[in-house]
Amino acid sequence: LAERLLEEPLVDFIDFWQELPLFQTQKALPVAQQMAIRQERLSQSAFGLASSLWYMGTGAQESYWERLAELQPIPTDLLVGGEDQKFIGIAKKMQARQPLLRLTIFPEAGHCIHLEQPTIFYEKVTALLEGAI
Repeated sequence: LAERLLEEPLVDFIDFWQELPLFQTQKALPVAQQMAIRQERLSQSAFGLASSLWYMGTGAQESYWERLAELQPIPTDLLVGGEDQKFIGIAKKMQARQPLLRLTIFPEAGHCIHLEQPTIFYEKVTALLEGAI
């Protein structure tokens, strides 16, 4: 993906990116919000986005699956959109390996909870942060 970002015009990559199954639930957002998200994506630099994929994408991250059971008893929350079946599955597998992980599934949200259900996302994160202090 990173190479594709650098090989084609950014607008073409954004068109491709927005059509990925992961982001299809965003099509239910109001058109004005969809356009704002698109404009924000188009305002990025192709090199910056490619660097993000190279150095911070899931393919670049070290796997800690085998070490999940070793986590110290620190409450950790997994926040997943109810329409994001891939990441619901991943979160449930994580919970099976580490019962201290707490899972919250946000109904009517896909992969980008903060965009699709911003109010309940804000309320949940605020409550989690207040509980941690």
